[in-house]
Amino acid sequence: MLPLFGLEGAPLAKSFAVGLIATSLVSNNPAVPQPQQQTPILEVIKIYGKLAGQECYGSKAPQGSSCQITMAGIKQKLNFDHDDNTKSTIDQNEFRDLIDGLDFQWPLKPFGLDKSLSKTATMNKGAETRVFMEELEHYGLYDPRNPTGPLPTSLRPKLNTLLQNEGVDSAISEKVFQALGGKNGKLDFEQLQHTFNSDIDYYGFLELIGKETITWPY
Repeated sequence: MLPLFGLEGAPLAKSFAVGLIATSLVSNNPAVPQPQQQTPILEVIKIYGKLAGQECYGSKAPQGSSCQITMAGIKQKLNFDHDDNTKSTIDQNEFRDLIDGLDFQWPLKPFGLDKSLSKTATMNKGAETRVFMEELEHYGLYDPRNPTGPLPTSLRPKLNTLLQNEGVDSAISEKVFQALGGKNGKLDFEQLQHTFNSDIDYYGFLELIGKETITWPY
C-alpha cells in the first residue's frame, strides 16, 4: 500500500504530526503572543451598566438606564470615596464583589457627536438594540408578533432585574479590572484617576477594554 503524501512530498501522517508539535510549541511558548480572550458583548453590557451612572452629558438618563462612567461615580462605587482615598487599594476579588453588589441599568447609546451628545438622554435609545431585543424575547418579556404588546423601552426595568440576578462573568470582571489600571492584582486610586481623565461613555468603554476582543452575535 502506497503512503499518503502531504506538501512537498512529505508523508501525510508525518506532516500532520510535525504540525501538531509545532502548534503545541507555539501555544506553550510564553515568548509568542497568545490570542486574547473573546468576551460576549452581553457580558460587557452587564458590567458597564453597573459602573455607569445616570449622568448623561449634562443631563440625567431616564429611570432604568445608565449613560456615563464619571470619576465621582466610580470613586463611590469602588469605595474610594473617602478622605484618604489616595492610599486606598482594592484587589481583584474585592473588585468582583463590589461589581456584583452594584445595580445594573441598561446603558444608553451615545447620540451623534460633540454637541448632539447632549440629546442622548432625550432620545433614550438603548445600546446594542438587537442584543436588548434578544434578551427580552429570551426571558419571555416581549413577543414581536404581538402588535398590542408593551413598548420594549418600558421593559428595561424588568430586564435589568433579570440580568442583575445573572451576575457578572469573572473573566470580564478581570479584564475590566486590568483596563481600569489594576496591576499585580491591585488597583489604587492613582491608577484609577489616570484612567479616568474624563468621563467615559459606552463607546469609550468598548475601546478601553479592547473592542477587538469583543464578540457580537451577529
